[in-house]
Amino acid sequence: SQVVFIDGLPAKQHYRKYKIQSSSIRSGHSDDFMAMAEIMRRRFRRWAQAKAEGADLRELRRAAGSALHTGGLNDWPDVVMIDGGKGQLSAVMEALRELNLDEDLVVCSLAKQREEVFIPGAKQPLDSEADQLGVQLLRRLRDEAHRFAVSFHRQQRGERMKRSRLSDIPGMGPKRIKELLAHFRSIDAIQLASVESLAAAPGMGRGMAQVVWEYFHPQQSEAPMELENEQPLEMVG
Repeated sequence: SQVVFIDGLPAKQHYRKYKIQSSSIRSGHSDDFMAMAEIMRRRFRRWAQAKAEGADLRELRRAAGSALHTGGLNDWPDVVMIDGGKGQLSAVMEALRELNLDEDLVVCSLAKQREEVFIPGAKQPLDSEADQLGVQLLRRLRDEAHRFAVSFHRQQRGERMKRSRLSDIPGMGPKRIKELLAHFRSIDAIQLASVESLAAAPGMGRGMAQVVWEYFHPQQSEAPMELENEQPLEMVG
């Protein structure tokens, strides 16, 4: 996950989620160093290309503050903070050297255990205190990145669980599941839908709708008919 603070405040319009593309990183087999390096290459790829083509990065950074700048290169940070210790920082700096940006960016890392701040090339952490305002800001960045990443992970896991449950229904392939979820927005709405409502969804039909309805209502052999002008019920407890 990438989070951005501007003037000490979260700038959520610049947040970004990354799905790691490396084939060597998969569920049950993670590589924090490789993932960090991949994200940095993807994050600064356009800037590296501009520099390779002879662009003056300082001039580009000045132009980025103008409303007339339309080149797409308007996201150069004052500081890049990596969540991790010397190992993660080294992996990131190696990726930046590949991009020829290691001398252009200001980079540091915040280690998890003692919350020590490391900078490239230094064997020891910076001499800092936990209550310093700068260190507090780095911790806020780190905590916000964690929150954003966990939120995205839970969302993805929820989507996978929805699809897994619907895939247990005979005749429900990936395309039909995707269309059904897009139409009803949630598995709860699908479960509460009538046969007529299910049949009206894209990719469905009366027969498939009946199968889906019976899957969620195994105790009932036949779907109830919808009544015209049916009045809502209200329960008062």
